[in-house]
Parts: sequence; C-alpha cells; structure tokens
Amino acid sequence: MKLKEDDFYKRFSDEENITKPIKWNIVILVFILALPIILLPEVLKIIYISMILSILAYVLLKVISIKIISSYINKKSLIMHELQDLNKIYTQKFHSVSNDKHDIFMKSKKHFDNVNIDKEAYEVIQLQLYYYNDIIDKINSNRKVFEEYNAKTNEVLINHKNHTQKNKWFKSLEQKAFESEIITPMLNYKLDIYIKYITNIRENTYVKNKAFDLIDIKDIIADILFDNEFKKTYEFHKKSERAKMNDKLRFQVFKRDHYQCKICGTSEKEGAKLHVDHIIPISKGGETTLNNLQTLCESCNLGKGDEYL
Repeated sequence: MKLKEDDFYKRFSDEENITKPIKWNIVILVFILALPIILLPEVLKIIYISMILSILAYVLLKVISIKIISSYINKKSLIMHELQDLNKIYTQKFHSVSNDKHDIFMKSKKHFDNVNIDKEAYEVIQLQLYYYNDIIDKINSNRKVFEEYNAKTNEVLINHKNHTQKNKWFKSLEQKAFESEIITPMLNYKLDIYIKYITNIRENTYVKNKAFDLIDIKDIIADILFDNEFKKTYEFHKKSERAKMNDKLRFQVFKRDHYQCKICGTSEKEGAKLHVDHIIPISKGGETTLNNLQTLCESCNLGKGDEYL
C-alpha cells in the first residue's frame, strides 16, 4: 500500500545536496579564524593577522599564477588546441544523464516491514518504461562514443609525443592540463528506491533503500516485457478457446453425458440447470475440445471453480 505522490518521478541534483554543507563549512571556518582576533592580546593579535594575510596572499598568488600558466599552455600547446577541437565535436554527441531517487511512503509500519523493494522497483520502472529504456539507450550511446573519443585523445598524445616542448616542467603542466580537459560523460546509472514510513505524530521515521544499477534495470525491463507478452498470449488463448464453444458442441457434450452432472449425477429431468465445463480450465491451458468438456450442474460447476479435478 503506497501513498500517491503528485510528482511520481523525482530527480535530485547532487549539487543541491552538496551546496548546503559547503556554506556551513565556510561559516564555521570564518568563525574559527576570527576567534583568536577577539581573544588574543594586542601584540599577538597583530602577528596573527599578519600571518593570516600572508597565507591569503600566498594562496591568491598561487591561484593567479595557475591561471596565467593555464592560459599560456592553452595558447602555446598544440595538443591542447587539438583536444579543444575534439571537445567541441564530442560535447554535442554525449547525452546528459543523471542518477535518480524515488521515494515511496507506506501507510503503516506493517506495510513498511513487509514491503518488497524489488517489486516496488518493478512498478516504478513499469510506469516509466519509456523513460528507463531511453536512459539505457543514452548510457549505451555514451559508452560507444566515449570509446571513440578516448581513442582520438590517445591519438593526439601519440602524434605529438615527439613534437611537444622539451621543457620537463612545461610537459608536466601540459599533461595535467590535458587530463583536466578530458570530457567525462555519464557512463553508468543508478536508481535509488527509498521506502519510508513516518508515524502520525512524526516522532519516528523508518527508512530502507536499495540501489539499482543499469544491469538491474535491464533485468527488470526484461521481466516486464516477458510478463506483458505472457499476458497477451494468455488473453488471446482465453478469447479464442471461449469463441469455439457453440450450440452444436454443447449439445454433443450433454448427449454424451446423458444430460447428467458428472460429479453429483443430477439430471435435467430433476430440475438441474446444466453447464458445459472445461475439465482442464482455460486459465491452465485447457482447450475447447469434446475430450476436455463435461456436463456439470450449476451448483457443482460453481463449486469446482477454476480447479482441475
């Protein structure tokens, strides 16, 4: 038993989850750095402030120097120029994909304890089958394109191995800059299913979860398609077998069974309402043939139901 959510399918950005703790860390850091200024005596306070300013100046100079060096490498390096050209082409070929999280809220602790997360994942994917098929296609495409892109970037490095500048320092920085500019597309996917139960007074929250990767999702989709095909086959079988039943076949069954119920023996003369019953039910693969049909009175037929006696 699940509570329906207005937004059945939710996406959660990792950036949103990361931003909040970073802001608090900055506040705490500023507070820790400012505390000695308040507590230290005047002479030590000056020394402390000078030290902090020196560290800040060093960090600032390092950042500026890195930017200047990076700009110089981007202008002078042939491999960086070729990589940038490759990136312009392949950025358009990679698909944007992000991991997903789905929350399912249960009505009671009993439902929470008994829930099967695999079945819940089956239902989630079944309701959004087109979306998850699209995810699989995009990841497969990204993997294929990335192999091609990776081969191209390696080719750039090999072609310019003996033509780059001989300065080891420049080569080292060039290699780092090259690696940092490599495109890293989404090559894997994860669906997190969270089962939750919150008590009425909101004192306790119960949570259990399971992550489904691309292989798991492919298996679930295969199960869904198999089940859908089975349902189609069963419905067709049921419809076609019931269509075979006609007055002529019904008469042949009654005549063969002497207009008597094959279970209790009551007859039409005794006021029994006779039915033609499938010995092996259609739901269990039975066919509408004379050998698989029998005469039953209404009471026995209802009692037998869908059983194979």
